[in-house]
Parts: sequence; C-alpha cells; structure tokens
Amino acid sequence: MLVVKKNGGDDMAWEKVKLKDVCTLIVDCPHSTAPNEGKGYPLIRTPNIGRGRLLLDGVHRVSKAVYDRRNIRAIPQENDLIFAREATAGNVAIVQKNEKVCLGQRTVLLRPDPKYVDSDYLVYCLLAPEQQYNLLGSANGSTVAHVNLPVIRNLTISLPPLDVQKRIGQVLKTYDDLIENNRRQVRLLEEAAQRLYKEWFVKFHFPGWEETKMVDGLPVGWKKGRAEDFFDITIGKTPPRAQQEWFENAGQGVPWLSISDMGENNVFAFKTKESLTKEAVNKFHVNVLPQGTILVSFKLTVGRVVIAATDLCTNEAIAHFPINDEIKEAYTFLYLKNFSYDTLGSTSSISKAVNSKIIRAMPFIMPNDEILSLFTKQVAPIMKKLYCLQITILKLQEARDRLLPRLMREGS
Repeated sequence: MLVVKKNGGDDMAWEKVKLKDVCTLIVDCPHSTAPNEGKGYPLIRTPNIGRGRLLLDGVHRVSKAVYDRRNIRAIPQENDLIFAREATAGNVAIVQKNEKVCLGQRTVLLRPDPKYVDSDYLVYCLLAPEQQYNLLGSANGSTVAHVNLPVIRNLTISLPPLDVQKRIGQVLKTYDDLIENNRRQVRLLEEAAQRLYKEWFVKFHFPGWEETKMVDGLPVGWKKGRAEDFFDITIGKTPPRAQQEWFENAGQGVPWLSISDMGENNVFAFKTKESLTKEAVNKFHVNVLPQGTILVSFKLTVGRVVIAATDLCTNEAIAHFPINDEIKEAYTFLYLKNFSYDTLGSTSSISKAVNSKIIRAMPFIMPNDEILSLFTKQVAPIMKKLYCLQITILKLQEARDRLLPRLMREGS
C-alpha cells in the first residue's frame, strides 16, 4: 500500500485502481484520416499531443461537418485528456478551456470522473515513468509502438486522496504554464523575425531600396544561383540499425538528430533522443557538424529548419548548410524557413520527399554583404532572445520531469 502524510497528520492511503474505473469515458478515435482543410477546427493528430499540453502550432484544421463526424462518439471538452496510441505512443495532453478540437487517427479520448480523479493529476500520472513503462512495455507494432485500447482501459494507477491529487497536479501544471508562456514568446519573436525578413527580402524594402537599381528582379549586387553555389552542403547518415552497438541514449556519445528532434517550431536544436558512439562516427564517416550549422529536413516531413545549438550529426533525411560567416546565419535560416518546398518535390502514396541532388540545386538568393550585415544587426537581438527562451524551456521541462516521479512515489 502506498502512503502519503499530510502536514504531519494521519496517514492517508493511496489506492490502486484501473483507469477505466475512474473515467466516465475512454473513447477511441475514428479509424480514418481527414485531410487538412487549412481552416476550421483543430484536428488533433499524434504529433499534436505533447507531454501534458496540446501542440496547436501548425495543427491541421477541418470544417464543422468533419468536426461533427469525428466527434460523433464524444466531443472533447475542458479537462478531458487525449492520448497518443502511436508516434509518440504514450504522450498525453489535457484539453484546455476554449479548445474546441476533434480526434485525429490513433488517438484516444479520456474523460476523468471528477469525483475520483483530478484531471491535472491524471495527465502527469500517465506521463510518470512507471505508467509509461506499463503502457509501452505492452506496446506492439513492427515500425512504431502501438498501444491497444484494452491496455489503456486496464492500466493500473495509484491515486492519493483527491485533495492531494489536486496539490500535485497544481505543482506540475505550474511548470507547464511557464513552459507555455515561454513558447508563446518564442512564437511572437519568430514572427517578428519573419516580418523583418519578408519586408527586406520579399518586398525588397531594405534600407536604401528606393535608390537601388533592379536587374532581372533582383537588386544590383545580389546573387542568384543554386544552393550549392553558396554552401558546401552535406547529408547525414545512419549506421546499420540492426547493429544497436552503434547507438547510445541521449546525453552519451555524439548527439544524432532526427526529424522528430527538430520539432515544428524550434529555432535551435539543443537535444536529440539518440546519440552515436564515437566508434560509429569514425567507422561510417558520419559528419559531425559545428554549432551554427543550419539543418533542413527533406524526406517524409519536408522543410523543417533548425540551427544546431551544439556540435552534432544527423540521419540521412537531413541536409546540412554550414555557415562560415555569421552575417549569413539568420538570413539563411529565414530563407530556408520561408522557402516553398512544394516546388521541389513529388508526392507518392507514402510520403513526400526530395532527394539530396534537388536540395543542392534548389534556387538560392544571396544579398550583398552590406545588406546582410545591416539585417544581422537588426535581427541578432531577436535570435539571441529566442536562444535564451529555448534554454529556459528546456530547464523547466527537465525540472518538471525530475519532480514528476518524486511526486508519484510513496510518501510524496
């Protein structure tokens, strides 16, 4: 029996219960896809389910008719939980006030019964290592972990008294509130950088533009060519996956970046889920990239762009744009971020991708050094603040994740 003490008073028992016994609803999603209509109601797919919060930046949207069809079993409401059955299996997020969403494929809706369980407590309880092990230890599937609905329904969790649940939930929720506030600042700052970029390099309203002559649609002195004319572009590499001795956990060896590490809204890449051993890097001639290299995904998920915040290497789905002159870093990042990758690739029934030859040959415009220097001076404070905010977010996440299992243990 798990026990918690309150204010030095009497012992209070933690109960072990099954998830289905403390939820009024556990509802699977419709087993169909819904195309992105670009506007309307957020469609919550597994990439939109973070660790505690829904990730709505870049979310697919659907019409009212599709929203109603996908919610025919249950309409997600405030304090409901949405669970990812696949990729990344085990992630769970709480629906916030005024979030009107519908379920995408491979998701499950949980509605906690407020008589027995606090929603904030339950979301963190499900994210705690013990529950994640119990869920994913039963996961199956040949390519990605897949959690079956019966496993979710019959998951055993530990519940302290309701007032203790609420205190634990509030402590952890405070961290996520701070994380979300910092993410909001990241979004606003990146939007500011994007506006400045578009004003200078799309509208050509840079300092002195009125007196600048244009030739073939570009200011005199600017250069247009292939990306490889300006950058020594390289591609990442993956050692044989069947030989696990080449791979290590995050924090060991050489950080090894995949597309999932890039995120949709990160500017800088600080952490990776996996690392390569130094032996693997040497044996397979994997390029270790210096901090400041700009990275672009060009397979499966095309067009994610981040700046390496540390020395790292990547898999073969990511192209590397080395930056040898600091005045080009912010401009190159924003150029690649704004590029229309739809113009490069072809679509198949499985994925959309362009190959490395196409990436190297993609059109690139390079302003003269004077304009690049002026732009860098304007945008550098924004980039520095973005860097600092992402570090703050990482520290808050690490603090929350260290605290979470402690609060879920006996005597917390």
